[in-house]
Amino acid sequence: LEGCTPETLLDYLKSLGMFKVLSEQLDGDARSYWKNDTFHIVSNEDKEKIIDFFMNEYAPIPIVVPWSGSDFFGVEKTGETKSHKKPPTDSELINSYISNGSERLKEYRGSIEKTLEIIERMDIDKKDIKANSKEGKMMKVEFINRLRSSLPESVVDFLDVATKTGTDDIFMNTLLGSGGGNDGRLNFGSNYMQCVWLCLPDFDDQKDLKGNYKKFDSQESLMMALFKEGEGGSISQDSPGLFSPGGVGGPNAFEGYEADSLRNPWDFILAMEGITLLAGSLSRRYGSMASERASFPFTCRLSPSGSESLLLSEESNKEVWMPMWEDKVKLNGLTSVFHEGRAEVSGKFAESGIEFARAVASLGVDRGISRFRRFGLIKGRIGGDNYHTGAKLDTIEVPDNPREHIRLLDELDPWLQRLGWSFSKDAIAKRYERHREMIEDAIFNYCKYGGVHRLQAILRALGRAEKAFASAGGDRPHPLHDMSPNWLSACNDNSVEYRLACSLATVYDPNVGPLRVQMEPVDWGKKAKFFNKWLSNRKSTVWGDKNISKNLTAILERRLMEGNRLDLKHPPIDGRIGANLHDINLFISGNFDESKFNDLLWGLSTIKWYEYDSGLHRPDFTSQRTPNISRSYCLLKTVFLPGNIDHINGRWELVRDDNSGHFIKNEPSVIRLMQSGRFQDAFAYCSRRLKSSGLNTISPRALDYVVKPQDKDRLIASLLFPVWEIDTIAKYVIKEPKLNE
Repeated sequence: LEGCTPETLLDYLKSLGMFKVLSEQLDGDARSYWKNDTFHIVSNEDKEKIIDFFMNEYAPIPIVVPWSGSDFFGVEKTGETKSHKKPPTDSELINSYISNGSERLKEYRGSIEKTLEIIERMDIDKKDIKANSKEGKMMKVEFINRLRSSLPESVVDFLDVATKTGTDDIFMNTLLGSGGGNDGRLNFGSNYMQCVWLCLPDFDDQKDLKGNYKKFDSQESLMMALFKEGEGGSISQDSPGLFSPGGVGGPNAFEGYEADSLRNPWDFILAMEGITLLAGSLSRRYGSMASERASFPFTCRLSPSGSESLLLSEESNKEVWMPMWEDKVKLNGLTSVFHEGRAEVSGKFAESGIEFARAVASLGVDRGISRFRRFGLIKGRIGGDNYHTGAKLDTIEVPDNPREHIRLLDELDPWLQRLGWSFSKDAIAKRYERHREMIEDAIFNYCKYGGVHRLQAILRALGRAEKAFASAGGDRPHPLHDMSPNWLSACNDNSVEYRLACSLATVYDPNVGPLRVQMEPVDWGKKAKFFNKWLSNRKSTVWGDKNISKNLTAILERRLMEGNRLDLKHPPIDGRIGANLHDINLFISGNFDESKFNDLLWGLSTIKWYEYDSGLHRPDFTSQRTPNISRSYCLLKTVFLPGNIDHINGRWELVRDDNSGHFIKNEPSVIRLMQSGRFQDAFAYCSRRLKSSGLNTISPRALDYVVKPQDKDRLIASLLFPVWEIDTIAKYVIKEPKLNE
């Protein structure tokens, strides 16, 4: 069916409607599938038979929307058959159906008669159910419930799509506008009745079409709708409304067919047939008996992520994820998919576009679906503030297997939920909404495509957000503290930036705390309460608006000062993952991506390192060739080792036993000498420190201790990194001890 594509919401729903009608009324063995973004039907009937069926046998679903509009109120049954120059409106439209004796419209006539009877018995008018009072709402609930219990099953299917009534409330489906059957002044019920009136030959005795309708050819219109063939099937100067926003020429101004109908009335007829597959249900949130909500298939809160056409200000709207399938399926199989119509993530229904994307990435949706076409139902874009637009967003493929690390995102749920609560305050939203957008975009891209680089992009976005929140004051989102060490291997792209950030993020001392306390004012103490709130004072925080080298140097100085204040024997800069000298050399020379390293450091610093187990969590880093690292770094680093140094079995090793090895006292003044450019004084001081510790140093030559001015700050900052190649460092500056030594 070349005319049935997922290009617009109208085209998608039309495809469902065509298949539903064909299966229920002509060929019960028909099957359907999608291929190359075109809807296909396998049927025992040929094209000519299908066209003839729709023109002469098709019985339209008797859609009535009496709670919206004025069509059914004040109807006076005349029993007369009038001639109309265009599709009639209001009571004339109702009378045109009542007076029509066509056999295939029998159920439609009966539904209209029953609706009018209910209105008469309840003795209500339009004002009664339009009232915003509690009484008006209860009257509307009772009215719809009576319709549901009295009208044919096919009408109930439409009622379940349009609205759901709870104990004392009513829920409207945005898919059918803000009123559960009307969008602004566009009434889906009357428009559908007008399209049927115009297209079926059963009403020919009522037609004396003029103007734009004079040349209308219903069969040509049907051929165009299904097969994209023929001419003369469209009506100019008509608005296609919510489902096909591309054809809207101006605001929807009037109720009825005059200004609100779609260009091709068969498109709208079949779309309304198809929409009945999306019947909703009433569920209770998390099993609570007190909180009811309406649940409509594949519908959730709009997330701006994943589409450049969406704005954060539009996130109060809805979006629908329309499934597409490649295996041939009968109507009953397709109906069960839509009736189930849910996606689950972290053990609960997906409530937003982001959560729906996560459900798809973790296969938390009905099997058999190959991809989803995502549409936004956005209010106010076209036609005015009271009208919705069905905007095409993107296509999401369902992966063959779950994304490898998709469950790690579950750990972010508590923080993301608190973040959402924080953003309910306008002041916070205006300051930080860009960071939330970047986090959700990164999550959406990972769910859509997978891959370590996209998962790492989430970590970087989290790091940037945490850095922004840390530097703010007053009201701000909570610090991030929910991520397990499982992120380490999952985000490992084996880049120099990632290896260095992992090493630095593990810096910890039980007395001074983790590196994070110098980066941001967070509380730390008992493991259960690590980093769960901000501190009012920033006395330990030294990270500022400086480059990475200056900030790391400030952290180094602060930790050395804290160590001296607490009378610690060694500098509190030990870590669980040591950097290799190859990466240290690249850091000193500036051959790394500083922005990436910065983001990763902030992201990795939020991990719960107290849960780290090297056997379970240590990333598999590819070993790098040890470079010809500068003696300057090696000499300086020996004075800032977080332990004693000892020569064991021909190798220099770092030992934490205070009773063995050589103790080298650190001296913060070395850093100040380096900062002031007094390099030789700093190196001489370090040599004296080693000798006073009982170590024979290699006689330094001036040529061996040259520091490039552009590398000075990074050389000082590099002393903060934990390293594991102690033997290499020591051999550059310390003589091998003799056997009797």
